[in-house]
Amino acid sequence: MDIPRAMQKIKESGARIIVSYYTNTDFKIVTNLLCQIFLKNLYGPQYVWILSIQNIQSYWEQLTDDITKTVNCSKSEIIRAAEGIFQWYRVDPLQASEAGGDFGLSVAGKLPIATWKEMQGQDWFPAPAGRPIRYLINYDAIWVCALTLNKSLSQFPPGKLDNFTTADRSDITAVLEKEIKATSFPGASGPVSFSNTGSRLSELSLEQIRNGTSTLIGKYNQKTRVIEFSKTDIWYKSDGVIPKAVSILRIENSISHGLHITYIAFASVGLMLAYALVILTAVRWKRSVIQNSWPITNLMIAFGCIIVNASVILTGYDEGSELINPHQYQHTCQAATWLLVIGFTVVYGTLLIKTWSIYRFFSQNNVQNDFKEVRLLVYVMIFLVIDILLLVIWQSTDPLRITPEVVTTQDDNSLNPVMSETVIQRCTSDSATYWSVTFFCYKGAMLLAGMFLIWPAWVVSKGSPVGDSHYIGISMFLTILASLVGLPVSFLVQDNPDVKYGVIGGFILLCTIGTMALLFIPKVIVLCRNDEDQDAPLLAPMGSLFGFIRAMAEVENSPEAGSPVNMKNEGNENGAENSQNTNNI
Repeated sequence: MDIPRAMQKIKESGARIIVSYYTNTDFKIVTNLLCQIFLKNLYGPQYVWILSIQNIQSYWEQLTDDITKTVNCSKSEIIRAAEGIFQWYRVDPLQASEAGGDFGLSVAGKLPIATWKEMQGQDWFPAPAGRPIRYLINYDAIWVCALTLNKSLSQFPPGKLDNFTTADRSDITAVLEKEIKATSFPGASGPVSFSNTGSRLSELSLEQIRNGTSTLIGKYNQKTRVIEFSKTDIWYKSDGVIPKAVSILRIENSISHGLHITYIAFASVGLMLAYALVILTAVRWKRSVIQNSWPITNLMIAFGCIIVNASVILTGYDEGSELINPHQYQHTCQAATWLLVIGFTVVYGTLLIKTWSIYRFFSQNNVQNDFKEVRLLVYVMIFLVIDILLLVIWQSTDPLRITPEVVTTQDDNSLNPVMSETVIQRCTSDSATYWSVTFFCYKGAMLLAGMFLIWPAWVVSKGSPVGDSHYIGISMFLTILASLVGLPVSFLVQDNPDVKYGVIGGFILLCTIGTMALLFIPKVIVLCRNDEDQDAPLLAPMGSLFGFIRAMAEVENSPEAGSPVNMKNEGNENGAENSQNTNNI
């Protein structure tokens, strides 16, 4: 038996009442058990140990130096761990007398004490002997055999035993078993009788280790099933308070209904802005304010925001949700992951490609049209194909599933402890970590590329409304900032689904709603003014930030920066020409 491992399992389980049926009489093993109880801190008033130990009366006498050398505990530490432990075994004659219940004369017509003294005078008697009960039980077992055979002989046909064969075994065994169960007599080890299953029914001594010595505190009659206590202070370690087993408080830690409803409301705002942008673009397709903003890419961004907002709504459904069948949770968690990955690529991938195209548009004096916009979407489709390929491989090899994880907390020093089991339903798989790292690296590369493109695109566009360059730059900046802050924070709060959903969902909704508002509201303002030659003003503090960017762009193109004096004018003329070409589409 691996005692240290067994003690560790008991420690981890949080058990407070431990019963051990221990039949090994090797005191070294008992010592190792008590030492491990001390080392694992499984002793004290909050623990109740009930052991079946047959031959130990005084630990002070039996804990020799040779035995204590085999363990990592001192004698005092072992006795400290044994303090208050309950142990039980069959009552011996001395204990019966001590408890005021002498056994009386045995079937041999002698007192058990007299039988015990006769045994001690025999040449075969070992020294030290240990508990008398061990020898008296064997003495009574011989009497059982003799009495059973005497009562059985008359039940066998003449000559049956003389000509015994294996074919007669079942008949003879049936007779012997019946007579053994019917046997009842006063023995040297106490009353002797048997249960229907053939087990010996006797009186058990209930002992408690006090100051290293086993002290009788009562006895239990197996036949009548009655316990008689001779001492009433058995809970002296806990000042008379009966220790209780651990009360388990099971808590289902799920996303709160209120938070989910709140995020559904915010996601609905983002969805309405996305739909409004789609409708506005379709209705006012030929207006220059729409054409200048590159409408096809705007529609793609709106479509991506719809997908991402849908993933936020689905992520809020878990097994604690009142709005979904618990059996559908696994499908919901898989769908939410797919939508988030694909939606991010559609939104941010389009923003990235659009920013890159704006940079080329202004730096290389290109002309933009619907055909070129559609060509830009080919790059987004490449990103999507990579996403879908990775997701299909993940789903087919190790699909996401609902795995409950239990986080336990417990006060070990309380007499009435409560173990809190917090159950968290995780949407994960065996290889989820590796796949997450793969997607983080892939999406991280996209974010890194965006970081390097935002500033050059803003500088060369010089505040032109073509392609919504100033608005998509702010959208990309929000997305990058949310990713850099949101992801690390979400990993730190893995054990709190409410906080995790609040952080991730909040940053996602901030990005999607912000992006839709930046692409939709300025166009509405321009159309309401009916002045499409003037771009809608940015609200502070965005206006101040963009004014600073304009100033920086002018400084970079000034003579002090090493550029020709007429570079700014040429750039403005080219910008105006490009804007005119786009307006004529």
